[in-house]
Amino acid sequence: MNQMFSNFQLKAISNHRDAIYGISIILVILYHCYCNSKNYLLNPFAEGFIGVDIFILLSGYGLCFSYNSRTIKEFYVRRLLRILPVYFTYNILYALVACFCLKSPLSIEDFIYNITTLSYYGLGTYGEGNRCFDWFTAAILLLYLLFPLSYKMTLRRGREIFIILCLFAIFYHRIIPDVPWRIDCLVCRLPIFIFGILLYHYREEKLGFRNRRGIILFLPIFLYFGFIYSTWFFQTAMIAPFLLIIMSCFLSLIEKKLCIDV
Repeated sequence: MNQMFSNFQLKAISNHRDAIYGISIILVILYHCYCNSKNYLLNPFAEGFIGVDIFILLSGYGLCFSYNSRTIKEFYVRRLLRILPVYFTYNILYALVACFCLKSPLSIEDFIYNITTLSYYGLGTYGEGNRCFDWFTAAILLLYLLFPLSYKMTLRRGREIFIILCLFAIFYHRIIPDVPWRIDCLVCRLPIFIFGILLYHYREEKLGFRNRRGIILFLPIFLYFGFIYSTWFFQTAMIAPFLLIIMSCFLSLIEKKLCIDV
């Protein structure tokens, strides 16, 4: 347990980051296929949304490389250019399809709320109370916006921030009633985003081994309390680091096997 995130494993995560991203995306796609079809063949992917947890964890880890190799302006421009063109195109195409193919066309007001991600914050009437049809883009843009602050705070008080966010994610449902699912999706993943930043600091040896050990030992504890008090989103978030290790080690073994065969 103490050596769970050794330098070798952190190197494996870095080397296979794109492949792990791809697997995460496939898991999310299969999860949505399961939700829409309820095909028994897709039952193994009923919890495929854990791909989102792995994606957000890796985002926290990967953003550190971009942040440290560019100016703050270049960092934000690069992030926005990678997301917004595709997001705007998708919104426009969806609005056109809604106008010509759906019984209830998307109103201009809701289109504006969606394309600006304001629907995530409860504006508009689209989706029968769900408000937005894409929570993830709004959430990830918020994480990008706050990343410089998250990075610096994690370097100074990373373990404490991780613990506080986990405790909040576990118990906030008991404090704030009727939390929309789209908000729960982000709140329960905030600790794992910080965990990704912590991994980068461990890789750069900016945080000591003792700090690292404390974080790892907290994961099963929070997972236990998550089963009792929190939602399934938080539970999968606590499982994501362990799954990340398995995936990175498995990909390393495949790479080693292929090199030997060649």
